[in-house]
Amino acid sequence: MNFVSGTILTDGKDSQDADSTANICVYTSLGLIARAPCGAGVVARVALQVKKGLTDLNQPRTFKSRYGSSFVGKAVEKTNVGEREAVRVEVSGQGHYIGRNTFFSEENDEIGKGFEAI
Repeated sequence: MNFVSGTILTDGKDSQDADSTANICVYTSLGLIARAPCGAGVVARVALQVKKGLTDLNQPRTFKSRYGSSFVGKAVEKTNVGEREAVRVEVSGQGHYIGRNTFFSEENDEIGKGFEAI
């Protein structure tokens, strides 16, 4: 697998008064739909909601998948990464392993040490 592209479809319910909201993660290059609400997507949505002033610290949000599972995400701390504003988000819920992968970096791989996309 050389490239995985994906997108997270939402129902747009981003305000504090919304009881819960839905995520569907679609991996277009593989033709797959994730069965969980996507933990990375929950983190991204909570961080964006905090940045936009739509939710506060320690305000739990429930994110449901199309298939009945749910994750709860909440921002627990505002911080900085370098000079950029950031937020630490906790996600809870239950997922199940369906595979395993190993990532490694060669010693002379400068990109493997991290990078910033601007």
